Amino acid sequence: MTHRILAALALIALTGCAALPAPSPQALRADDIDLARMAAIERAAALHGVKVVWVHAPRRNAVGG
Repeated sequence: MTHRILAALALIALTGCAALPAPSPQALRADDIDLARMAAIERAAALHGVKVVWVHAPRRNAVGG
């Protein structure tokens, strides 16, 4: 019985991973990242002894650049 439960859980986990969408090409473009803004935030944080860990880097505006 426990083998069936483990097999079912493994199957559910594998199906969940397969259902994730592939990242869009636009999400992978490094030239859209606002490096100047990141540097300014990191400088300000360093002045206060804080280390910044970026989860989502800030993006440049589509119009203003």
